[in-house]
Amino acid sequence: MPVAPLRHAELVALTPAGPRMPAQCHDCAFHKDGSPEQSCPSTWGAILRHVDRGEPFYCHAGMPMEGTAYKPEVDARGVPLAARVCAGWLEMRARFIAVRRADLVDDMRAAWAAQPVAFAVAALAVRVSAEMRR
Repeated sequence: MPVAPLRHAELVALTPAGPRMPAQCHDCAFHKDGSPEQSCPSTWGAILRHVDRGEPFYCHAGMPMEGTAYKPEVDARGVPLAARVCAGWLEMRARFIAVRRADLVDDMRAAWAAQPVAFAVAALAVRVSAEMRR
């Protein structure tokens, strides 16, 4: 099933507060043609957990380094100071949410096909409950 693109309001809702990169960097960890991060299963797995959990991943551009490691100054919550949310992360997160939404619709269709009467009664109960709360 094709994945419907997110509407603008949905994209805004999933965007973390604060500055973000306007576009992916040429060496973004999320680059479609691959990256060093994607070639290391443990590193890529750790990065994808940010996508799954909705935890912002910050762009490396302009981030202070110590040797070959990024060493940003962080606030009390651990958020890098003056860092911008990675545009690649945001695109991946939007796709992830769209796919999850498509899977939910597929699950609902399967439930309807398996038990249309039970599904219709449950849907009616939800609608009546919502009307009663008004």
